[in-house]
Amino acid sequence: MLERESELAVLGRVAGEAAAGTGAVVLISGPRGSGRTALLDALAGMAPAGTRVRRAVGAEPERGFPFGIVRQLFGNPGPAGEIALGTLLDELDGDRTTLLLIDDLCWIDAPSADLLSRLAQRLDGLRVVIAGTVGDNGHASAQALRRGLAAATCEVRAANLSVAGTARFIADRLGETCDDGFAAACQAMTTGNPELLTVLTGGLVAAGVRPTAAGTESVLPLSEELLLAPRLARLEDARDSVRELAGAMVVLGVRAEPDLLGTLTGLDPVEVSETLLTLESLGLVVDGKPPRFICSRIGEAVAGALSVERHDRLHRAAARALHAAGASAEVAADHVGAIAGSLDRWEADVLRQGAAVSLRRGSPEDSARYLRRALLDVPGTGSERARLLAGLAVAERGVDPASSIRHVCQAMPELGTLGERAAAALLISPATIRYDPPAARIVSGVAAELGDPARAGGPTRETAVRLDARLRHARLENPREVSVTTGLLLEQGRELPLSTGADRELAVVLLRAGTVSAALPAAEVSWLGHRILEREPASATHVHSALASLVEILVAADATEDVAGWLDLALTQAMRQRAVAAESLIQAERALVFLATGQPARAQASAACAAELADLDWPETAMASMAAQASVAIVTGDKELAEQVLAARQYDRTDPRGTAVLGLLRGFLAATAGDPEAALDHFAGCGRQLARAGWRNPALYDWRAGAAVLQHRLGRDAEAAALAEEHHALAESWGAPATVGRGLRIRGMVTGGARGVALLRESVEVLGRSADRLELAKAQLNLGRRLVETGGPDGPKHLWQGQELAKACGAGWLVKEVAPPAGATPPGFAAGGRAALTPAENIVAGMVLRNLTNAEIAEKLGVSRRAVEKHLTNSYRKLGVDGRAGLAGLLGSGYDGPVGAGR
Repeated sequence: MLERESELAVLGRVAGEAAAGTGAVVLISGPRGSGRTALLDALAGMAPAGTRVRRAVGAEPERGFPFGIVRQLFGNPGPAGEIALGTLLDELDGDRTTLLLIDDLCWIDAPSADLLSRLAQRLDGLRVVIAGTVGDNGHASAQALRRGLAAATCEVRAANLSVAGTARFIADRLGETCDDGFAAACQAMTTGNPELLTVLTGGLVAAGVRPTAAGTESVLPLSEELLLAPRLARLEDARDSVRELAGAMVVLGVRAEPDLLGTLTGLDPVEVSETLLTLESLGLVVDGKPPRFICSRIGEAVAGALSVERHDRLHRAAARALHAAGASAEVAADHVGAIAGSLDRWEADVLRQGAAVSLRRGSPEDSARYLRRALLDVPGTGSERARLLAGLAVAERGVDPASSIRHVCQAMPELGTLGERAAAALLISPATIRYDPPAARIVSGVAAELGDPARAGGPTRETAVRLDARLRHARLENPREVSVTTGLLLEQGRELPLSTGADRELAVVLLRAGTVSAALPAAEVSWLGHRILEREPASATHVHSALASLVEILVAADATEDVAGWLDLALTQAMRQRAVAAESLIQAERALVFLATGQPARAQASAACAAELADLDWPETAMASMAAQASVAIVTGDKELAEQVLAARQYDRTDPRGTAVLGLLRGFLAATAGDPEAALDHFAGCGRQLARAGWRNPALYDWRAGAAVLQHRLGRDAEAAALAEEHHALAESWGAPATVGRGLRIRGMVTGGARGVALLRESVEVLGRSADRLELAKAQLNLGRRLVETGGPDGPKHLWQGQELAKACGAGWLVKEVAPPAGATPPGFAAGGRAALTPAENIVAGMVLRNLTNAEIAEKLGVSRRAVEKHLTNSYRKLGVDGRAGLAGLLGSGYDGPVGAGR
């Protein structure tokens, strides 16, 4: 009876007036568990001695039993249907006070409600009180009774407790003072409902929680579990329509608007509103737009209680209602996909529509989910199933390539038209053709059906050219295929058609053949490669076609400008589409670009990401990530990473890429372990494998350089020189600055005297035109070391420049290996020790001393003329010189600066 003083006063007055001959009708309202029945009992306790107390309890199952409540109150005053008001008045007239107490008046049957309403109009002069409990919202019959009793009704409300009342309630039950914060937390979890407070405090006591400030933190985590059962019990006791609406709320989720709830349950708007009020009064639902369950566990319990039949019925209704309301096909497909039973034609079509929308939106997982559900109700054979499998393969290509190829193979025999088979064959990547013989037979078979691409036209030509390109690409480990494909490239040269996507894909295959064989100069490969890059939109799907080789080709040609931005766009698309396999391959490509531009830290991060995302069931991602990580390990000298790559997986030994990379990696590890002979064996084996495949380009897998350095360390100068000269000759034939510069550096390292110094100087000069800043740093350091050893005056300058550039590249391991001699004045310092130039200022200074104009410098660096002028102004100020002449006089004409940052 906490916080019930005013209610008790009203009830006491009613009892007193009734004893004096003034009858009344009292309605006691309030939420369930608030103490309505306790107030009803309190009224009985206030009546004078000798008062007759008659009780009745309403129940939903007995609502259809005529005069059920009246019979509980008066026994059987007359035959069913013949109970008259006069009979009741005769019984109630007299000197004794009578209390007619009805609990759960909301479930009163209609005849009893009508009779008691008429009785209420005749209470004048009678010592009679009709009192009943109703919920806050009530029900239709209780509302009718209210209307009938309006003139004579006195209503009191058993409200939930305030925070102060909650604190007193807890203190009374626990026998100690309750902290205000603890009370507020309990009140928030129960809305101050006495019934729920009783359950909660009992559970808290059992858990050893005291009503203190420290105990407040335990209220929230414990309350959801403690209050779940009583709340669900309320739902179990509710009428069918309440449970049905709760089920509809679960099915609709955030779309549980009243109109849709009505559609699913068959309730009219008024009934929906009343039922929602009922759920709210039961402490199950929070009012809102849309309404929601008070906690997720309630929704989970309601969902778990749905029968399969009811679950399917609600989801079917939801799918149609949402579709009719204009919701996205995906929304309707979500509901259809949840149906356990068989689907009809309309529902299957909704799944297909939802799959298409999901794929366009960039959610292949959802698309695949809808199509897999649709397949459950399609026979095991036939064109309809084949088309669904082909659609599923499209959705899976970026997230599960292995499953995608498996579904293409399953669909192909049942696809009715050549166009459908061709479209499915295009889902098979060149890498898959190489690794998967059944997939290769499919592509070959469809290509044969399409015929000679040169004689085809329109879309057929586009498909035929793409399939031809992929078949050629998959065979490029065969020296004869390399030779034939290279011949096609040399025939067409710069006239190679690039107008369509298919033409560009075939062009990449031809360029790859020309690159691995080094039959076409790097300058021509670069020119054609960039023409393709300019015309080919960046897309995550390029990794599934022969276009995947374009990045490696441009890296080999030392022509990486614009490649990083193109890959960034493709990666963004892959991430947006959650195409994990594509993301892995693109990260491997980015690692190669970062290595080729002297950014080893970024290369290592991308390679690690590629490995993490690699799909072990699809060899291409495993191979690409392995190659990227192996390259990073070799370039950075990371022995631990190299060992991890070797220990991680096994690769196809017939693939020249895999065997070449693994050979280089094993050679690197043997050399670092102090076993040069084993290292040389690995390098030689790598070379033999590449030669068998017809791959001659040193820019791809540079085994001769490592072998030459090892032979030199073993004192075998003739063998070292022969390998270095062979490597350099191949590099000159190829012509890429990075490869030529590296070849010169290796020759300089194994050649003594003035000739070695000259080769190293030439290496620095050539690498100044390369994007590979790390290779330039190595050349500068090699030259500086040699000059310091021989007493060359500009040795410290080159050592310092190499160190600065290595630092800018993040190649700290190179800086640790070499340091300028004591007392050396770093270039870029004036005699008075003024601040050194920044790396960017060093680059610009070196270009100035080679007599490049500001405009030429800006073009090579890809910056504005204003930026160049700003760097020069800062340099003049730092060095205390006037203009270009002063800069040349201070730094000397031999200064060439770390110019590898620009092109």
